[in-house]
This record gives sequence, C-alpha cells and structure tokens, in this order.
Amino acid sequence: MNEINMTEYRIQRLKDAIDHISKGNKSDFGRKLDMRDGAFIRQMLAGTRPITEKTIRSIEAFHGMEDWFAPPTKQKQKVGTINKNAQEAGTDWPFKRLSLERLSRLDKDCLKAVENRLIELVDVLLGDQPSQSTASKSSK
Repeated sequence: MNEINMTEYRIQRLKDAIDHISKGNKSDFGRKLDMRDGAFIRQMLAGTRPITEKTIRSIEAFHGMEDWFAPPTKQKQKVGTINKNAQEAGTDWPFKRLSLERLSRLDKDCLKAVENRLIELVDVLLGDQPSQSTASKSSK
C-alpha cells in the first residue's frame, strides 16, 4: 500500500473507529484519547494532521479495537482462518463476551492454561470430577 493509499485508509479507519466507539461524536472520541476536545481528531480526518503510530496504538488499546488499523488483507486472513477453524470444529462459537479472535491471540502456553482451567470448570459443572481445590479441601 503506497503512502497516499495508506493515509486514505487510516482516515477511513479513524472515521469507523469514531462511529464504533463514540457514535460519530468527534469531541467525545478526542476526550477518550485524553485530548481536550475533538479539534485534533477533526484535523486528522481532514488530512492536515497525520494519524501517528502513537494515535493508532491508543485507539487499538480500546476493548475490541485490536488490529483496527491493520492492512485489510491481514484482517481478512485472520478472521477467515478463525471462522474456518470454528466451522471445521462443527460448532458455532458459544461465547458472546469472549471472541475466538481474541482467544487466538494468546500464545501456546496461555492457551494451554485456559484450556486446562476450562476443562476443570466444565468437569465441576457437569459433576464429572471434583476440582483439585475441592478435592484437597475434602481430604483435610
């Protein structure tokens, strides 16, 4: 992506972020980025101020905004792979507050820890096996 296309892309993603986070309110969005008001945001949208990496990092730090400014091909590949994996598993993703995309960003060790804790919790909820903490308490 050349510099002009990248600038246009960033401006569009900034517009989308403002709509997504602040329902189009530039002043509210600016305040959420620790700015006094929306003047700086309006200047970025007009192209008179650059959308810096620091601004991008601040926006992507908001919940649900990870990789918001990533190039479109990277976003499509990531989501496509995740959706394909869920489809191959033969199930819809059951969690509303935890996306498969977010979970997929964890490294192998973290995923293993999450898997182990989830298995323990499911076992307890189904009555299949007492959790280790319950077992150790009952043996005391």
